[in-house]
Amino acid sequence: MIFEAIAAIELANQAINGIKELAGHVTSVGQMGKHLTNLADAHEELERDADNGDMQAFWALEDVRKREYEIKQMFIYAGRPRLWDDYQTFIRNRKELRKKQKEREEAARKRKKKAIMDGLMYSGVVVASGAVIGLGVWLLLAIIEMGR
Repeated sequence: MIFEAIAAIELANQAINGIKELAGHVTSVGQMGKHLTNLADAHEELERDADNGDMQAFWALEDVRKREYEIKQMFIYAGRPRLWDDYQTFIRNRKELRKKQKEREEAARKRKKKAIMDGLMYSGVVVASGAVIGLGVWLLLAIIEMGR
């Protein structure tokens, strides 16, 4: 958990430094896309860790939020109107897509597990049926042999 927080902090710092470096030299915010995406990923991971009680992640998240505020100001004053709002919408949509992907993967995993369990159950029924039939045939043959 600590190593994950450290990795998220490092990712956030790299993203923020990349955004600041590109801020004065880009013609569109799209050129900062990779850094913005990395920052969003780091924010999400730190938020999850902080919610789970990781104090280091909590303080790192606070630092990321301060830097996001700086980026927000840059977007507002150096970007086009509603650029920050559009970016926030993009991040929400991205989170939703990730959530739905995880739900699909979980559903597929459950279906696979159910299919395996069903296969084992049906195999057990076939083996048990074969054993019962075999026992019945054996008893029938034993009875016929006793009658001779």
